[in-house]
Amino acid sequence: MGREATMKRITLLATLAFALVAAPAQARLEGEQFPQAGPGVVIQSSSASGGKVLRYDRNGTASTTFSGPAARFVLRARAGRCGGHAVVAIDGKSAFDRVITEPTFRGYGFAASVGAGQHTLSVSQDNQPGSCDNRLRLDFVEAFTALGWRSVGQPPLSDHDAAAVVMHQPEVRPDNAGANSYVPTDSELAAFHSAGASADNPWLQYVTGRPGLSSPSTDDLIQWAANKWGITADWMRAEAVDESYWHQSAVGSNGTKGLMQIGAGANTGTDPLRWKSTAWNLDYYGAVMRFYFDGKCYWCSPNYGAGQEWGSIGAWYEPTPWGNQGAKDYIGRVQAELSNRMWAQPGF
Repeated sequence: MGREATMKRITLLATLAFALVAAPAQARLEGEQFPQAGPGVVIQSSSASGGKVLRYDRNGTASTTFSGPAARFVLRARAGRCGGHAVVAIDGKSAFDRVITEPTFRGYGFAASVGAGQHTLSVSQDNQPGSCDNRLRLDFVEAFTALGWRSVGQPPLSDHDAAAVVMHQPEVRPDNAGANSYVPTDSELAAFHSAGASADNPWLQYVTGRPGLSSPSTDDLIQWAANKWGITADWMRAEAVDESYWHQSAVGSNGTKGLMQIGAGANTGTDPLRWKSTAWNLDYYGAVMRFYFDGKCYWCSPNYGAGQEWGSIGAWYEPTPWGNQGAKDYIGRVQAELSNRMWAQPGF
């Protein structure tokens, strides 16, 4: 079988696997479909997921039902210029309480452990009228199972779906702002994909660096890449501490660049995006992690196989021979950073 035919078969199998394996999303509850609309009025909105939203024209509660289990939720909504106070309750218990001030639609994540069976979800607003438009516009609420290392062979989530479960965090690295907001151009992506690296790693064809997030923080982008590629976000946070201390501008002594310190030599076609775009840097990292984790490294030594989480982390430092001392030391450093959780400490 030729290389082109082989790649087409790999892509087809990946697509089938994604269709057959349960996706992380359990239910998307579109606002315009809430059976108990309460104060809501369904209106057209070109920027909403389904082209419609539920607009709250007065204080009150809209509700619907869904089936568990779920561990994480994303509310996608926006408000008028004065900000709308949104409260999400599950089975009558408040799970999210926030004044939404963003004038454009944005996902707001929150955790809530919900067991199997039917549950009631409600979304309320209670601060109307305001001095100006503060009406809440509800696009959807989406329920997810816990996210982390997904099983071997699963392809990445779409950029949009990975972004939908990002829980926005404040920026701790203001110097990353430019790179965080940079969107790779079509020509830059075409140059990368034509460099030939995808011939060895089929997951690289999904690398875009385009999360579609509005003014993302560094943590937002780490979450996005972790969600997309099925890697535990805290592991990526810890590894980024060891690699660059979360500075996209970091340059290593051997010319490695960016948050996860990507080198140009062994990583074909990664310039200029490895340093120009934080999202692309992390997206590329995720594709390489899944390459090792999914057992696709045909040139790795004995003792290598699919499903080795920490082994894959070590391979980012040095993949061969598999389990070499340098990789083990690197794993130890990342595990120490995972325990210390420096990114959550004041002054990080």
